[in-house]
Amino acid sequence: MNNYRQAMGSTMLSLVAALVLSGCANPGQQDDSSTAPSTAATSSFENTQSGNGSSSAGNGSEAQSYSWGLPASDTSVAGNDGPAYAALQNGCAEGQAYLDAVTPDGYGFRSPLNVVLFAAGLKLCTGDVAGAGQLYAYGTQRYGLSGLPEGKPECELYKSVRSVLEQQPRTAFPCPGGLPPENIVGPAGLVDDPLTMDFDESQPTDTPTPTEDPGTPTTATETSSSESPAESTEPTQSLPDTSGQVSPTL
Repeated sequence: MNNYRQAMGSTMLSLVAALVLSGCANPGQQDDSSTAPSTAATSSFENTQSGNGSSSAGNGSEAQSYSWGLPASDTSVAGNDGPAYAALQNGCAEGQAYLDAVTPDGYGFRSPLNVVLFAAGLKLCTGDVAGAGQLYAYGTQRYGLSGLPEGKPECELYKSVRSVLEQQPRTAFPCPGGLPPENIVGPAGLVDDPLTMDFDESQPTDTPTPTEDPGTPTTATETSSSESPAESTEPTQSLPDTSGQVSPTL
């Protein structure tokens, strides 16, 4: 019995000594590990934030480019707007050929503004941004923006033209709708060509010579000429002297 107690006491002493030694070898390790920040987590967060920041900076510094293009639209509308839109969708050359074909007949578009927008679209299609800008500025100043219904070819054309000129998305330019502008007609019934920016065909160019009024007073030259006829240069014949002759009795 005494031997058993001695053995148990020795075992307990060994366990206590082992625990004390392990604590001395790594003092405070658990507290340090629990309070120290995670370097891996911090680096990962910083990298993520840096990536998003450079991505946003990149999006801000790299300007979005809006190039020419036409979406699908209803080309079955009345007038030549639909066929013209379809032709321009197929390419610049086909669009120009269509415009050339309808020009002698007065274009046949639903408004003169639509003609100008189509011509501006042709300019952008061929890369002439400056020419398109001049046409657009002229057309909108002369005719306004009324008569552009959403979903129709003229509206889609307007959005594409303005998107390229102002480098903004097409959705930034809603169509106002309303009644389309009419052709400009002069007093003599002449119609202005919407594509001649520097000339107004509705105004007559040749002023007729006014008919002379019969009651108009004559000029001084005419009066002096009529009142002072030229003297005759022919010699005057002298008559014979018959004072001393007696008239014969009949």
